[in-house]
Amino acid sequence: VAYQKENIRVTMNMAWPSIIESFFVAFAGLIDSLMVSSLGSYAVAAIGLTTQPKFMGLSLFFAVNVAISALVARRRGEQKQEDANRILSTVIVFIILSILFVVFAGPIISLCGSNAETHDSAVAYFRIVMGGMIFNCVQMGINAAQRGAGNTKITMRTNVTSNTVNIIFNYLLIGGH
Repeated sequence: VAYQKENIRVTMNMAWPSIIESFFVAFAGLIDSLMVSSLGSYAVAAIGLTTQPKFMGLSLFFAVNVAISALVARRRGEQKQEDANRILSTVIVFIILSILFVVFAGPIISLCGSNAETHDSAVAYFRIVMGGMIFNCVQMGINAAQRGAGNTKITMRTNVTSNTVNIIFNYLLIGGH
């Protein structure tokens, strides 16, 4: 029974930062949408066009993150710290994918059904988001490695900080403040 209580305590200590992190990611997305809506319906439509390809790209990034997290946890459990550190070098995949999304933004957004009113805005937004994803994905890869090592509080802090910065810059740039 004491062993079970210890497992529950360890699990909860690792889980609560992830829960807070997920909340702030969703909250930042909500605030982003609210701020964009102030620009008009064409802006919301343009952003909406990018949602599907953005999430397709993110699903690739998340898959790599899961692999990083699992491999780091395994190498750490095997007491192979050097190998665990080397796994993080796979973030180069993020950079290549981000560049491909930026280069092919026009055709990707066309495939999503853009029209003359929304195409240029959607392509510009998609390029900004996917180009910026290079930096975001490096952070995601590092956070995945930290999660694999059991350091979920670090990932919570970095994501809360990055989402706060995101909201501040959205306020400054979207509204023209």
